[in-house]
Amino acid sequence: MPDGADLTVVAAHKADNYGQRAGVPLLTLTRVAYLVVIIVLAPVLYLFSATRVAAVLIAGVFSVGMIILRITHGPARNRTGWILIAVAAALMTVGDAIFAVATTGVIEAAEFPGRTDLFFLLAYFPLAVGVLRLAGWRAYRSLPTIIDISLLSLAGSLLIWITVLRPGLTSEAESTFSISVAIASCVGYVAVLAAAIAALAAARGRGNVLVIAIGVAAFLVANLVFIRARVLDSWGVSVGAGFLLLASVVAAGVATFFPEREPPVARRSSRVLRPATLFTIAVGLLVAPTVLLVEATTGAVNTATAIGVIAAVEAVLVLARLGVSVAESRRRAARNAIARIGLRRLALAANEEEILAALRDALHGMLPPGARSGVRLARGDPVGGTTPGELVYPLDSRLTDVVADERDDAPRRTAYVTAPPRDLAEVHPSVVSLLDQAGVALARIDLAGRLNDQDRERFFQRIVSSSEEVILISREDRIEYVSPSADRMFGRDVHGDRFDDLVRTPAGDRRTWSDAENGREASISRPGGGGATVLVYRRDLRDDPTIRGVITTLHDVTAERELRRDLEHRATHDPLTGLANAALFRGSVREGQGEPDRAVLVVDVDDFKIVNDTFGHHVGDELLAIVAARITAGIRNVDLAARIGGDEFAVLLRAVDERTATEITRRISEALGQPASVAETLVNTRSSIGLALASVGDDDHTLLRNADTALYVAKAAGKGRWRQYTAGMPAPSRQRPEVRNRMAAALSAGELTLHYAPIVDLASGHVVGFEGLPRMADDGGPMSSAEIAKAADAIGRAAELGDWVLERALHDLPRLNGSGSGSGSGSGVGSSSSSGSGFGSDPGFGSASGSGASSGFSCGSSSGSGSGFGNGDGRFVGVDVFSRQLRQPDFADRVRRAIEAADADPRRLVLEIAEAELGEDTDRAWNQLDELSAAGVRVALDGYGTGTASLSHLRQPAIDVIKLDASFLADAGSPRSRQLLAAITDLAGTLRLEQVAQGVHDEAGCTTLRDLGCAYAQGPLFGPAVPVDVAETWR
Repeated sequence: MPDGADLTVVAAHKADNYGQRAGVPLLTLTRVAYLVVIIVLAPVLYLFSATRVAAVLIAGVFSVGMIILRITHGPARNRTGWILIAVAAALMTVGDAIFAVATTGVIEAAEFPGRTDLFFLLAYFPLAVGVLRLAGWRAYRSLPTIIDISLLSLAGSLLIWITVLRPGLTSEAESTFSISVAIASCVGYVAVLAAAIAALAAARGRGNVLVIAIGVAAFLVANLVFIRARVLDSWGVSVGAGFLLLASVVAAGVATFFPEREPPVARRSSRVLRPATLFTIAVGLLVAPTVLLVEATTGAVNTATAIGVIAAVEAVLVLARLGVSVAESRRRAARNAIARIGLRRLALAANEEEILAALRDALHGMLPPGARSGVRLARGDPVGGTTPGELVYPLDSRLTDVVADERDDAPRRTAYVTAPPRDLAEVHPSVVSLLDQAGVALARIDLAGRLNDQDRERFFQRIVSSSEEVILISREDRIEYVSPSADRMFGRDVHGDRFDDLVRTPAGDRRTWSDAENGREASISRPGGGGATVLVYRRDLRDDPTIRGVITTLHDVTAERELRRDLEHRATHDPLTGLANAALFRGSVREGQGEPDRAVLVVDVDDFKIVNDTFGHHVGDELLAIVAARITAGIRNVDLAARIGGDEFAVLLRAVDERTATEITRRISEALGQPASVAETLVNTRSSIGLALASVGDDDHTLLRNADTALYVAKAAGKGRWRQYTAGMPAPSRQRPEVRNRMAAALSAGELTLHYAPIVDLASGHVVGFEGLPRMADDGGPMSSAEIAKAADAIGRAAELGDWVLERALHDLPRLNGSGSGSGSGSGVGSSSSSGSGFGSDPGFGSASGSGASSGFSCGSSSGSGSGFGNGDGRFVGVDVFSRQLRQPDFADRVRRAIEAADADPRRLVLEIAEAELGEDTDRAWNQLDELSAAGVRVALDGYGTGTASLSHLRQPAIDVIKLDASFLADAGSPRSRQLLAAITDLAGTLRLEQVAQGVHDEAGCTTLRDLGCAYAQGPLFGPAVPVDVAETWR
């Protein structure tokens, strides 16, 4: 045990000094007077027969007086024991005085046993019980100790019976009283003998118990001599015995001189057969055989019954003692095994929790079942340790000293172990070994942690010096440390500044920042103007000795916030006009549902297709921008204008009455009725407008439908007009009757054809696939694929049209891959199938020879091998999927049947889905698309970036391709638009989605796409949509 360990379970001594209560001077004088009387006066008086009785009475009275002084003025502990000893001392004094008188001849000496023995007989019981209580026998009461004392007591009782008591009962005429006194004397003698042995075993350095035990031994010897002398009529030896009896009474008085201490908790080591224990057992066991042998050699055996009974009882006790020792050996072996396991766990422990768990498990396993125990570790010097059953143990080791020398302020650890006192005393050696190992383990962990801390500190310094984030440490509201990146963020040295003066909330106001922030957004300003948006993270580490301050981390998110705002704006606004898109407009209408003071305008630009086809897309785009500007100029700040289609606009009027709504509508109609100059050309911006006022209970669908109805009533009345919806107004189709009739006839007569627009690999210049677009084959005017789809939807045959397009495309797929019939001229993209001449003057296209070599276009090189779609697996074909098809419960089965009927590879089919076509039941639509995707069919998200394709749809596992809207290339020359396009392509690359850019008009756009990582494109640069017999010749 190291120095300083306080093992209270072994020695929890607490001295009691009753000198203060009795008065120190009085007590001292009393003790001095007592010693003078006992040492000088009493022995001198006892030498003379005439004064012998006076000597006995003086010694007895003074000794009993000292005991009474202890009882009345001493502590309450053991008061009962002292009272019993005082009674025994008084009885012994009376008995000794009677025998002292007998030795002088004044009275006739009585034979043993006689009535005069009653005083000694009465003294046996209080003496035995008083000695046991004073010795604290309860703390030492255990089965092995009781057995050992019983062995010695039985052996002693046999000797006393044979040598003293039985010879005194030789006469057959002995009375019943004499026999009873003799037997009682034997029993009492044995009881006092056992008490004396127990007191000696429990003395453990306590002077009062040791003196009492010596006095009892003197009493037993004197009493034995007295009885023997009376039996043999040999009173000459009784004077010496009287001195011993006198000494036993004096010992009781002297015992009061010693301070009393609590009895220490005994260990159960008595269960183990130590040499002293074996000697005790041997002595007790050999007494009976020895007596038998002596009697057998000297004459007749007269005590065979007593010897036999004692021998049998001792044999049983010895067997019980051996059984206890064997059980204890087994328990010790089990404890040692548990201790070894605990030592191994401590050697492997990686932290304090594992050490504590190992100690607790080991202690619990070593203690008896049900014993309550506990172990805790604390830093600091040992505290407590005065309660039995508590072990306070400093965990010191050489490793601990090494760690402590390097960190003088590091407090040492102390272990506190609690358990039942007797149980803890039993396992004390094993517990101490475990605690020593725990101290080594803790020191090892501390030393390793210190080395790791140094490595981490160097690593942290390297990170801080190269990090873009700013780290500040503030003490007393002043910045005392800044990382190197702070100069770049703040533009100056901020040492000594107040943190609250540097960092402000997004609103720009100063505030008092708390010491615990977790990513709160704030702003900072720089010298000369400008600022940045940062996220603030703060932790209070003032209690950490290595920091002693508040640590702040500033993360610059300016670029991220700007990009997020751009993405959010793009997702909800039309990139061409800057107005809200259809999704934002419908959401705004839905948010105000149920409010009656609202109105919706739907604007459709008349003859826009003619302008677009006549003057080109760039003129059409400028025209749409002018229309948007005029609509915006005619509304209020609280209103919302949106572009909801190609040439369709809508306005949401908030907090408006009927008069105001009609005035705004008239103002917009008049503004749009004025021609506009676009590209030195005067074009007409005349538009038709439908107005619908919200009624109580109208939902967003009803309000939009009413405005749409009013719009087409206005169109039916002529161009450039506006109408207000009224109840009962008929709802004509959005398509003119002749267009609907033409569409119905074409579907019935099979007068539809499918043209194919090429999709090109920008790296190689090769055609990797086509988009199938329906065309009218009748004698009517040209109709775009979007107009054909609208017409089919108007007559309820959109699903029929979609099925026909799918089947036609799969049927033509072998020809598009060069395995079907065709001219086989092998002309390049943009070349005709027969003559090999290019398509008119389309830029970037040239003629191709009939050998099949592709002249290509300047965006790509024909020598490249291609990637992705063009990996040599064949070309693909993409077809549009309409909402009516997606609403069919057997849509997936229809597609699979079409693939099987055409014997096509499902991997060569791409289904192009626009978000608007998903409808309201998107879950069912995506489930069917997931089934087709699992079968190999690829799914493309069409028109991505225009507001009809949501970012959330990119999470769908069925999506393989995104088709970027042509508007992304409209102003790709501006840095912000180019940055946004780069962000989208990076996002697609991260999600491993193929990208196809739509509406590529020139080589500059082609180069921009290739630089940003977009692999595929389609548009006027690569050629128009052509019939299959032309498309199959393109390479």
